[in-house]
Amino acid sequence: MSYDSFIELIGDIDIVTNKDKEEFAIPIAVANERDLIHIEFKQECGVSLICGFPGSGKSTMIRLIIAALLKNKEETPFEIYLADTTGYEFPEMLEKESQQLKETLFGLDERNIKNFIDKLHQRFMEKMERVVHNSWDRTGKDAVLKNEPTTFVFVDDGYMMLEELSSQEYIDKFRMITTHGAICGIYLVLLSQIRGAVYRKLPLLREVVGQSIFLSPYAQNDLQKFGNREIIFDGYNLNGLDRFSVAIKKKNQEEMKRGKLFYITSDELKQLL
Repeated sequence: MSYDSFIELIGDIDIVTNKDKEEFAIPIAVANERDLIHIEFKQECGVSLICGFPGSGKSTMIRLIIAALLKNKEETPFEIYLADTTGYEFPEMLEKESQQLKETLFGLDERNIKNFIDKLHQRFMEKMERVVHNSWDRTGKDAVLKNEPTTFVFVDDGYMMLEELSSQEYIDKFRMITTHGAICGIYLVLLSQIRGAVYRKLPLLREVVGQSIFLSPYAQNDLQKFGNREIIFDGYNLNGLDRFSVAIKKKNQEEMKRGKLFYITSDELKQLL
């Protein structure tokens, strides 16, 4: 599915499903030609984990999310913290300034990783202080906080970033943000080639990941040829599936939704920045 198809399908859909609670539902794929598949950002979803081998569409999905946010930025203030451990997946974010882009990390230099986590942790503490000060609980939000921008944190690849950290202090800081960020409007999207790897690095993620998204450009017959590459789907039964590129599993939901990922290029996103 192309970006033009993506724009045509979402039309005038407001990605904010509940403005008072700052809940977002962003279309990322389509099933049965017209049924949209959404990634949701709300407290009960916690962290989103996107898994897939190189070329399966992880970066494309992040571009889709950012594009949908940018199209609604006048009504839905937001900010982005972007960690690209490869250093080349998001060139458009370096080439063009964006008011929404607050902090970036490119590559795996440990000093830069620590600086990125420090900036993110500082933002977390600022937001949490406001939440506590305004006595905001999980069911409501004080009017004073309504104009506070929602913070989206994209980390590609989460496992590689954490693997480079030799300091337990910084691992603990990142763990705190992953476990409590959604309370104060910070949503993390972690990308990883293999789901089990990032879970081994941060075991508590198993409790806070609210939606797991699996990406694959292969058909079921192709998967059989790749043998143990099926571990990317962590044991989910793929027998009988038609060709698909997205499978999304929400927490506390038995059924997995499957569809075709929309496609957006770096140049198309750059036009929106």
